[in-house]
Amino acid sequence: MDKSNNFKEYNKGYTLVELLVALAVSAIVVSGTLAGYTVFAKQYDVLNKRMEIDREVLGIINLIQKDIVMAGFKSHRTAHAMKAADALKRTSATDFSMVFDFQEKAGDPVVRRLVRYSIGPGYTSEDGGEIRKKLFRDLRDCNAPASGCSLATSTSKYSAGGQGEVIMNKIHTFEVTFSNPQPMGPFSGTAQLVKINLSVAASKKVQGASTWITKNFKFMSRAKNVSLL
Repeated sequence: MDKSNNFKEYNKGYTLVELLVALAVSAIVVSGTLAGYTVFAKQYDVLNKRMEIDREVLGIINLIQKDIVMAGFKSHRTAHAMKAADALKRTSATDFSMVFDFQEKAGDPVVRRLVRYSIGPGYTSEDGGEIRKKLFRDLRDCNAPASGCSLATSTSKYSAGGQGEVIMNKIHTFEVTFSNPQPMGPFSGTAQLVKINLSVAASKKVQGASTWITKNFKFMSRAKNVSLL
């Protein structure tokens, strides 16, 4: 047996050229993997930002629609008439309010309340210096229901002189329009339908992106108690 030939077979290794080719191929594979990871990570971040906006906005839409549905409601246990001008009022494109009777729980007195939604002053975001606005919800008790209920004749449950509670702080656009005025009855002339155009930005930019992710929501709600009278 020729042991020298076996020794050569067992100790045969890679040439320098083979190692360089292997390193080049490995580099290409790693680069492609990193590039693919970056793309997928960005897409995942975009999806998360959109879902974040949806979760927050859908809760706000539900709250606004619940309040609008109650506009003009008058409990049968109170003798105070409700003024048509108070039931659903649009002060501006970014400021509207509604009045209705409310009872916290059985046995509690029926109170007349005013709920106001309005946009506050703009502010500069910490991420990118973008100008945004805050959406406020003010919950107020009417001081003299028999005489009507307005901002001047109601008391806020929040700090005096403010617009109430901030319910969203990433607003780009908030536009309110009224339509379908009630043609007859005690709420004659009062709008029955409220349409809202709402545009909201994500809390932060997507990594590496030069623009913000924003989503636009258009929804409407009918003032049921105004519509039925």
